[in-house]
Amino acid sequence: MIIGSVLIPRFALLAALGGRREMLTEPVALAPEPGREQAVGEASGAAEAFGIRSGMPVSEALGRCPQLVLQPPDPSRAANAWERILRRIESIGAEVESNRAGEAFFAVDGLRGICGPRRADVLARAGQAMGTPARIAGGPNRFCARAAATMARGRGRRAIRIVAPGSERDFLAPLGIGLLDRALRDRAGRDDPAAGRLVTTLERLGVKTLGDLAGLPRVAVADRSGPLGLQAQALARGADAPLRPRTPHEDLVQA
Repeated sequence: MIIGSVLIPRFALLAALGGRREMLTEPVALAPEPGREQAVGEASGAAEAFGIRSGMPVSEALGRCPQLVLQPPDPSRAANAWERILRRIESIGAEVESNRAGEAFFAVDGLRGICGPRRADVLARAGQAMGTPARIAGGPNRFCARAAATMARGRGRRAIRIVAPGSERDFLAPLGIGLLDRALRDRAGRDDPAAGRLVTTLERLGVKTLGDLAGLPRVAVADRSGPLGLQAQALARGADAPLRPRTPHEDLVQA
């Protein structure tokens, strides 16, 4: 089975900025939502150049970049815009899982009879249906597919990368463990700061890549980092939970 991943980086940040992409050339990040943990959200590339990333405490982010602009989030705008895109993906017959605005997953193989004989045909059709530029990839599970999507560049079928089943561990091995932060937060169903702290701790211990983490003894990871560490190691080794697609919207079901 191949899982498709569609990714629009910084979707929530762009929504909060009213679509002003030129702002992404400046150090800007989403401010914390009222009543939530005092941590920044999605950050521009210019902010990331200072080492700022989603989930970082505001105080640390400002310490790294005093000129950082904290943009108030607009979750309603982001959610509404993303819902429109999700329905476009569902219009090709895909059963979609999406835990946050800007990224979604769906099973590819069952759509080959509708969208074309090749898996790349299905992924390309999803991209066309979205109607907006996105990074698109496929893999044996959600985590592999998203990792491949983060690396995707360009447009069309040539830009679509599919990680073959059985090669997931080799594919993931050289990638940085920062990829675990978002994945672990999504599995928790909330922006759990423990995920970011785990990644930071691992980096300080010299565990820089997913391959480094995958190669550690399981008992050592459990002793040091507990259940969250074991979950991270499972992802690094290419194992992930099954998809949990949402029920398609009523008007799509009736159609």
